[in-house]
Amino acid sequence: FNTGSNIQSAPILDAAGRIYVASTNRNVYKVHDNGTAGNPLWVNSTSFSGGGSFSFNSGSSPALSADEQVLYLGDADGNVAALDTTTGIDNWGGTGQVTGEVRGHFAVGPNDNVYFASTDQRVFAFQDNGTSATELGSFQVTSNFTRQSPTVNASNQVFFTSGGGIVYALDGTNPGSWGNSTGKPSIFP
Repeated sequence: FNTGSNIQSAPILDAAGRIYVASTNRNVYKVHDNGTAGNPLWVNSTSFSGGGSFSFNSGSSPALSADEQVLYLGDADGNVAALDTTTGIDNWGGTGQVTGEVRGHFAVGPNDNVYFASTDQRVFAFQDNGTSATELGSFQVTSNFTRQSPTVNASNQVFFTSGGGIVYALDGTNPGSWGNSTGKPSIFP
């Protein structure tokens, strides 16, 4: 399957083997591999961000919700979307927005919170409310931080690194208390 443009992010697969990928041509694809060719099941080129197109993908790799009904991803304009995996339409209608480019991988915790980073040196936690998102909190990093990707364990601890060689662990059950890295201990001093 050829998107017709560069791909700077990793694809993600659902349990049935369907492929989700964002391309620099401002499209998001759901593709079925039938063994001989990839067939697009949908192409999102208009519904991201409430009718606007998906901006240049800056390396942000998507994540699926635990039930695989929602694909979370972001773009170079700071837009964050929750695409319905059946239709490709943004459930949040363009209401997800942060400052900075969204880069790196998205992660979804066992509590269904959505975690991602942006180039303004912050890790965000969002709650998916179905038709909208709530920003639960963010963590400001003071060192080099551009393409880091959070990961979440079974206890809802959110781990990520900074460009300065620091590994952080935050409580994913209470993102509103995260604050910033000033005076915050890392897990590897």
